[in-house]
Amino acid sequence: MKRMKAAVLLTAMMGTLCVPTVGWADETEDHEPITIMDANRDYTQLIELVHEKYPEINIEIIPYKGRNATAYMKKQLETGIMPDIYCTTQIWSSELQKEHLIDLSQYAITDMYNQVRLNELDADGAIYLLPYDYSISGIIYNKTLLENKNIELPTSFAQLRDETIPALEKEGIEVSACLMNLPGYPFQYFFNVASTGFINTLQGEAWQNQFINGEVKASEALQSSIDYFQEWIDCGMINENYGIVENGELLAHFEEGNTAFLLGGMQKFSQNEDGSGDQYGLMPYLSEDGSKNVYITNNTRLYGLNKDLEQEGNEQKLEDAMHVLEVMSTNEGCNALIGDVITSMWSIKGYKVSEESPYADAIQQINNGYMAPLIYNGWEGYSVSFGEAVRSWVEGKQTGEEAVAVLDEVQQQKKESGTTYYGEATELLDTKQAAQLSGQIFLEATGADAALISYNIYQPEVLSNLENGYGANGQILPGKMSEEDITIFLPTGWYDTLQTATLTGNQIKQMAKDGCDLRGNGQPYPYVLMTKDGSALEDENEYTVVICGIPKVMKESGSLNLQDTGIVGLDAAKEYLTKVGELSSATLDDYLVQIVE
Repeated sequence: MKRMKAAVLLTAMMGTLCVPTVGWADETEDHEPITIMDANRDYTQLIELVHEKYPEINIEIIPYKGRNATAYMKKQLETGIMPDIYCTTQIWSSELQKEHLIDLSQYAITDMYNQVRLNELDADGAIYLLPYDYSISGIIYNKTLLENKNIELPTSFAQLRDETIPALEKEGIEVSACLMNLPGYPFQYFFNVASTGFINTLQGEAWQNQFINGEVKASEALQSSIDYFQEWIDCGMINENYGIVENGELLAHFEEGNTAFLLGGMQKFSQNEDGSGDQYGLMPYLSEDGSKNVYITNNTRLYGLNKDLEQEGNEQKLEDAMHVLEVMSTNEGCNALIGDVITSMWSIKGYKVSEESPYADAIQQINNGYMAPLIYNGWEGYSVSFGEAVRSWVEGKQTGEEAVAVLDEVQQQKKESGTTYYGEATELLDTKQAAQLSGQIFLEATGADAALISYNIYQPEVLSNLENGYGANGQILPGKMSEEDITIFLPTGWYDTLQTATLTGNQIKQMAKDGCDLRGNGQPYPYVLMTKDGSALEDENEYTVVICGIPKVMKESGSLNLQDTGIVGLDAAKEYLTKVGELSSATLDDYLVQIVE
């Protein structure tokens, strides 16, 4: 592929790929912009870095700060309606990858990545996603405590059981503390331990896919995992000694310094914030003889290229997109995107951390293959029920076989009930239209006189994590609409209730004109203003208005005197969309929208 000297033109998306952009840095008309979604990752420094090397490449940032980025990423891949550079936090099905993403194994870009990390993404010999950065979890241990007592860190479960724990008990040291306040913790403990055996084999990976698809059962396949997890319970390494206490309380107990191990994780590796006091380390989940120990990895971001870039006429765009990936895949590029975030590891070749880093040994072991992916994708509907069952198992209230049987029970329930859908989107709607739809839904649910619904746009001066997460976000992509799909765009997400205020017509119109300055930084987000019957607002009359997105000044002063309706926004959306059936631009009642000059 011919190399070019180029630069990046920073442009911005106002909700969809076809809306005029803002924030021009330069103009190079012969290079069509390369699009990428931010989703809480800031690309400003990367754009500057690409700009130094490639002066003709244009980049458009598509903003997303909604409540369900994971579902949005999945829906983009399912529909094929995605940016040129596709990003995701999960490894979706290889069939979807093959259908909508470019096989990167045919390009030199894959040579820039650690082969062990690439192996996790192998799809029948093809590579559609690059394993950009990831987090590591394992078992936290009090390094200072073990060293002071001359107790060796175990490298196998046999050593832990037969040597380490007896030595700890002899010294009067508590073996472990386990976070248990959320069902996700015991769910992960079981699968993390099981990943030292069957779950992390080719047969185990195949079983996971078959189970999620409802083709096989759990009870028989997981018997060896049940037996092994029971050993962790029996030796006291996994316990429920502290019941369902809050994370902070249990972490504070661990920091007291007489507990050897902590399961559930923490974000620091010293007793005190300034680095003083007891020092902590990270060890893997241990197999019986230590030959299959694993650290658990969880992808933070993976990147691929939209298959449309291979279409005739897109040769320049494909080359530009590949150049952006090349810059991203260097030490300088990773530093520009990730910086010094201690919990994010890089997957590129040659990545090294300081020998003093608590992750240094883990990264070396992972690069040698001692890792297993976090069990999450596809298991969302099982984690709560099974996690509660595992906690009951740890408490001694039921057997391992009874706990694992819950997986089969939930699977059967899912087969019988299926996924519930609330209408179907028959065309693509942009972010502003999503705000308008939200306004219609909330007006009907609350009976309010008006609605002010803010929506997210890209603003170059605003960091991605400070974008508008209180208004409508993303696009409404075609297809049936489940709860997951609705929470992609809905301002209230899963659980938020609708809030109203009583304001004069003049006050409402002034808010619509000024926009929603969430951070008080002079960078307001636009509102869509609607009235329940389309009539104009009289300046002096008072109206009840439902609001999504409160300006910082008003929020801090409490001047709006917001009233909680108790109506969950998602419930209102499900009821409305079920009644509508088919959702399209024709569903939107444009006559309700009020234009404020």
